[in-house]
Amino acid sequence: MRAGGRPCGSGIESVSLEQGVRDPGTVTATPTEIAADLITVREVVSRKLRRFAAKGWIEQGRGRIHLEAPAALLRLARRSFSAGGKKAGQAPCQRI
Repeated sequence: MRAGGRPCGSGIESVSLEQGVRDPGTVTATPTEIAADLITVREVVSRKLRRFAAKGWIEQGRGRIHLEAPAALLRLARRSFSAGGKKAGQAPCQRI
């Protein structure tokens, strides 16, 4: 956990929606559901998803997200975790 009580890597890049993955490469979840899992607001999730879609990494549909470039998303997640989720001015992470 980080000093603020949030788990490390709690950004959209590290979301784990195992219950929402039914077909390989497709997540069945809305931005609101993802936001609730991450303890953030829908607007933040929607903004990230739009960026991912613009890069061609995902394709969004009604209540589903298809991963078009899972390797790119995995690289992004690995970078987030290797940095420990630390950004300027934040306390260091502690893995639990």
